[in-house]
Amino acid sequence: MRFEGDQLIIDLSGPLVALLLYGGFTLYGWARGFRQIVTLAGALTLGYLLTVRGDGAVVALVNGTYAAAVRVVGMLGPGIADTLPATPLIASSLEAPLLLRALVFGILVAVGGSYDGPWNDGGLRGLVGDAQQRMLGAGTGFYCALLLINALAVFWGAARTLIDPGGPLTTALDSLRPNPDVAAVFIMTFVGVVIFVVITRFNRLVVPDDGRD
Repeated sequence: MRFEGDQLIIDLSGPLVALLLYGGFTLYGWARGFRQIVTLAGALTLGYLLTVRGDGAVVALVNGTYAAAVRVVGMLGPGIADTLPATPLIASSLEAPLLLRALVFGILVAVGGSYDGPWNDGGLRGLVGDAQQRMLGAGTGFYCALLLINALAVFWGAARTLIDPGGPLTTALDSLRPNPDVAAVFIMTFVGVVIFVVITRFNRLVVPDDGRD
């Protein structure tokens, strides 16, 4: 980002996009608190492990489930089974598994972002107080951005040869770089924090504020 005369030039080929994601998610976690963002982080973690690190897990699950269903139908009526598509249901091509992985990841993130646990207090209020909630929330927000950037970079790296929208979108996506080793460390840290919070503050996790004694 730089000024040239009276124009503001935004360079999307550098780390600007990643910095905006990190900053935005960190501020969101600070403002909302740990309890309101932990479900999103959990969904991102599950989606990342299934569709990014375990890129064949979703396809194998779908094909395995379909093959089992075909066998069950075959036992009930062989003629019916013959009319079903052949197994595997998803061929081992690049496009289908990539699209399925991206869809599963997007669905998990959407579910995690729309569900914030049993709390109906709308998150933290104001910008002060609840220091532990805010600090954990900010850290969890940073973690969410890290996983999202890694997922986008991996998906885009696989799709780059198939689609090319061009323009600022392509430039922004090209600027993202995956860091799987760093992501793995953060995943273990996040899981450890959640386990610690569950053990030490279980009542504050599962019971709404207005429902506690």
